[in-house]
Amino acid sequence: MVTDSVIRQIGNLDSTIHNPARLMIILLLNQNEALDYLDLMNRTGLTSGNITTHLTKLSQGGYIKIRKSFINNKPNTSVQLTDKGRKAYRMWGEAISQVLPGSVLRGIKAQILNTLIGQHSHVFTNSEFLLDGRLRSSLVSDLLIQNLSLPPMLAPNVW
Repeated sequence: MVTDSVIRQIGNLDSTIHNPARLMIILLLNQNEALDYLDLMNRTGLTSGNITTHLTKLSQGGYIKIRKSFINNKPNTSVQLTDKGRKAYRMWGEAISQVLPGSVLRGIKAQILNTLIGQHSHVFTNSEFLLDGRLRSSLVSDLLIQNLSLPPMLAPNVW
């Protein structure tokens, strides 16, 4: 059931990063230490004018840091996600995860659990981690939080 607080949370989504073009930029920067302007432009498919506008908005909001330099006498613009940008992206993800359809959320959980079991199969062969033939939920939650940096919505209470 969707609660009023979930509705308010969606209504309060950070519009700076919720924009599709800026969300692509934030996603790419979250997965990389830094990317240069041309790489971001090529990977997002945005035009030079569009990406410049979106980078400016993200920079003004404190979500990204833009560094201009020269590499082999050629200008280079490097873009990096700030702590504020990383936090905003995490909060956006937590808000969105609150309203995912049940079937989508179950599919995500299944993929995560399969990945986790594959990476930590040695842990799951030990019977002390099983309860009635099933994995102890606290173990799964701990491993999910520690190894996959999952937001709380996808970790302890829903497994």
